[in-house]
Amino acid sequence: MNNLERNRKSRLKKKRDLQNGWKAQVRANWGNKCAKCGRSECKLDTHHLHYGKLKWTEPIVGVLLCSSCHKFGLGSAHKGGLVFYDWFFKEHPLKAKKILELIKEIQGEIK
Repeated sequence: MNNLERNRKSRLKKKRDLQNGWKAQVRANWGNKCAKCGRSECKLDTHHLHYGKLKWTEPIVGVLLCSSCHKFGLGSAHKGGLVFYDWFFKEHPLKAKKILELIKEIQGEIK
């Protein structure tokens, strides 16, 4: 294995470790329950509410969802679009406000 390949594998491992740490923090933030329906005895997925260039590892930008609320239901994060975000802002206004503040911070850093 050459140096280039070793460096690539090392970068991938660091990213994977960051992702796993982020997922664990998101799960803890939401009490290991779906943020939308409250289910806990099922497969739960982490979902990024915002992919900021600098802050994707911030736990505040993550939400924990069951498969139905994440990908498959009509108002799900992937299929619901604005319906999902409208729900999130109404049901979790403090978290939504923190995310908006983070986005503004990111935009200020990029300018």
